Amino acid sequence: MEKIKIPIITIYENPEDIPPLLKSRQGLNFKQMDLKTFIKELYELIKTKVLESK
Repeated sequence: MEKIKIPIITIYENPEDIPPLLKSRQGLNFKQMDLKTFIKELYELIKTKVLESK
C-alpha cells in the first residue's frame, strides 16, 4: 500500500484550540477582520506545502 502525502494545514483563531497532535504542523491564524490578507497567506502556504509534498 502506498502512503498518500497530503499536507495538513491547521487554521485557527485561538492557538489554545489546536489539538496536541496538530501543534507541530505549520498553521495559520484566521484573522476575521483582515480576510484579504488571510486568504493571501493561506494561498501562499498551500502553494508551499503542495510543492514540498511532490
